[in-house]
Amino acid sequence: MQGFPRIQLIQRRALTSAYHTTMSPLLSLPNEILNDIISQLVPDFIHEAKFANREEWRRSEHIGDLRSLSCTCKHLSALVRPHFYSVVVLDYPTCMIRLLRTLIENPAIRDMVRTMAICCPLHYCDDIADPFAPRETFLDDNPELKLDIVWDTDSMDDYAAAVFRSVGLDRDEYKRFTEYELEALNDGTYWMSIPDFSERIGYENALMQGLAMSLIAFLPRLEHLIMPRYQTGPMYDFDGAVDRLVKGQDTKERMLTRLSRLELRKESYRRSWPWEKGSDCLDALLRIPAIKRLVDGGHKTENEMLELWKVRAL
Repeated sequence: MQGFPRIQLIQRRALTSAYHTTMSPLLSLPNEILNDIISQLVPDFIHEAKFANREEWRRSEHIGDLRSLSCTCKHLSALVRPHFYSVVVLDYPTCMIRLLRTLIENPAIRDMVRTMAICCPLHYCDDIADPFAPRETFLDDNPELKLDIVWDTDSMDDYAAAVFRSVGLDRDEYKRFTEYELEALNDGTYWMSIPDFSERIGYENALMQGLAMSLIAFLPRLEHLIMPRYQTGPMYDFDGAVDRLVKGQDTKERMLTRLSRLELRKESYRRSWPWEKGSDCLDALLRIPAIKRLVDGGHKTENEMLELWKVRAL
């Protein structure tokens, strides 16, 4: 028994030595070559036919390959990260919340995203069983997580705080649980009692539309934006968020300055209520100077599924 730990130590050293012997030739390559190698793992999001249904991207095998490679060592992890975040596909509000949390906690990642596809409705509807508020998404198994660190504008950089205030994500409903809510969570009665269903619809619409606009504002190097053109639910919060962002000098000047491709999908999501009128997101998007320039001066193509504007070739 006394020799067993020593055997384990010898085995561990042998595995470590084998690992470094295998990895050393790869890590000795210049970063430029390593980046070229990593880029071969990433398929062409725009032109490969299997990604015409954008949601398929998140289930693509390359996502797992990049994650595995990033776990090998810190050096490769740093090289993989820009490739991992170069294309983000958001097919559920929870995905938007988690991406936003990442962008707040790691501002450097904001410059890595080149393509963003928003593939979910931006209003409460039956297609989404229960879109979580940020505080509920971050709950996990511990209701006493420090949620304020994520959503408190006082702890963010100045630009992030300005975006949060403009899109309405600094509302108290998104920041913390009250003592009564924590008590209800602990005894399992939260979802049966609070918040009231009608109140949830109101602030979840504001949440989803605020999330979409905040992500658009957070990505200064975004080149390709994809989202549905038509929403069958109300889009008042989206319109208001756009207006407030373009009125702020800093946010107005930094939004979508690298945008070269706008793709608006024509399908609309099923109405939640029969009295709701459809909304055209392009009306609001055109108030963003970068999108207005692209739509007015770009090359437009259209089919039954989408409208596409691209920067004209010189």
